[in-house]
Amino acid sequence: MKNILLKSSIIVAIVVALTGCGASPKPQLIQTNDTQSIQQKYNYVDNLQDTQISKEDIISSIYRNMHDSSSFRDLTKKRFNSDCSDYYGKDMKIISNSIEINYYRGRSCRYEKGFKDENGIVTYFTLTVPIKITGNNNKYDLVATFPKNYTYRQATMLGIKKQKPVASPSSLLADTKKMFNKISKPLTFSSYMEVNGDINTKYSDSSIYANFERKLDKYTWNNGYKNENSTLVKKNAFALEYKGKRYPLTVKVYPYKNGSKVTYTIGVNYLLSPNGTSSLNTQDIEAMKAMISKVIND
Repeated sequence: MKNILLKSSIIVAIVVALTGCGASPKPQLIQTNDTQSIQQKYNYVDNLQDTQISKEDIISSIYRNMHDSSSFRDLTKKRFNSDCSDYYGKDMKIISNSIEINYYRGRSCRYEKGFKDENGIVTYFTLTVPIKITGNNNKYDLVATFPKNYTYRQATMLGIKKQKPVASPSSLLADTKKMFNKISKPLTFSSYMEVNGDINTKYSDSSIYANFERKLDKYTWNNGYKNENSTLVKKNAFALEYKGKRYPLTVKVYPYKNGSKVTYTIGVNYLLSPNGTSSLNTQDIEAMKAMISKVIND
């Protein structure tokens, strides 16, 4: 019986050693000694169409700005065996009205309760930034406060060998602070609309189409767009240059009564800024239409 118990103990020890499982110290709640708060006001006004910016849009944009400013790579996974994998890197998530930042390093197995399993050997650093957004109808107020504490656990294997962190806690705290400061970055949102129009002219369709080819460059599409010229309709995409930007202008020209008719669509991308301004307004759209009329009637 003693031999059986001894062999069983040896087998358990080998399994534990191979998988790395073993009780780790309890996580510590450590003070950041930081009370910084960021307050922002957002007012988005779109005079061209009814664009709605939601609270979810704002916190998602903040998340991207924070994520992209980090000095550490995203979480990677390397398979150890059929049950366990080694993990290393940063993992972020939006949880309700907060952004949780985690840095993990260590081995996690499928029979454990995630990276933070009390018997796991993943060293982790967790800091959660609360973000309060109030308001509606494209007008919002934001308050974000750097948290007073972060959670840190340095795991051990078999209670002896320490699992190294992604970086020192002070370096990870500095990285979270750098990300936090990105909340003060102004948030701009892109909007898109199509401007349609048609113009009748006394000139022939061949003459009008030649004007477009002579005065405007072709627009290069990435979606396999093809022109559809035939004996009745001449169609192509041109680049309408306005204020230093190129907008796709799809043009159809075909015979109409004693002249021709032009139908067109301008694909317009523009930006909405949190101070209530937009990169384009109704005057800009009218100016684009006037440019098309000039090409036709030149």
